[in-house]
Amino acid sequence: MLHPSALLKHNWFSSIRKAHEKIDFDFPDKSRILDLICKIEDKRNVLCYGKQKPLFEIKEVLGLFNELKDLFESKGLKWN
Repeated sequence: MLHPSALLKHNWFSSIRKAHEKIDFDFPDKSRILDLICKIEDKRNVLCYGKQKPLFEIKEVLGLFNELKDLFESKGLKWN
């Protein structure tokens, strides 16, 4: 089990299988949260490096991020 102060590495979310292996404890909506994080991670390099991307790709990732943010907020997590 991860220590509460443990660092999460983005490459843990390169696949859903790896994410479940690294985050080996249960919590509410775990599968949905890990799925969203993995989908965002999948687009990370494409959006961060290389040529300019079409607006629809950027909007798709922002939609995933906002869905994740809303899910966290519904669980009581507050954003600064």
